[in-house]
Amino acid sequence: MDYMHPNLIEFGGGKTALSELIGAQMEAANAEIVVYKPGKLLQLIKTETGYQGVVESLMQMKVMGNMVSGTSYDLIMSDDGLKWSFTRIDEPQTLKKILPDVSPEIKLPKKGMQFGVTLDEFMKSYEIQYY
Repeated sequence: MDYMHPNLIEFGGGKTALSELIGAQMEAANAEIVVYKPGKLLQLIKTETGYQGVVESLMQMKVMGNMVSGTSYDLIMSDDGLKWSFTRIDEPQTLKKILPDVSPEIKLPKKGMQFGVTLDEFMKSYEIQYY
């Protein structure tokens, strides 16, 4: 929660409520992260108020007993380049409601998930797609 954007925490009802929601979602899906790897820094720009960018995450999970692997992306923001906040990019319209100051220069990638494959298998044919 310390690295999430304050607007996202507020949108989720505060740190405790958001943490409980995320935990409940993981539990309901019987989800377990098996492999997590930080990906690439895809974009970084200077704005009038600081910095914004996009980073990728690579993961392999067990969801309800099934293997699922893929990528997800976070919008990163910083006022000073030292302390960064991360906000998952799942749905661009919702993201822009929560963070209306997202630069129009930021290219928002679509997350990609594939069932029944390992992360290594997924990465063999993976290509970034954008909204």
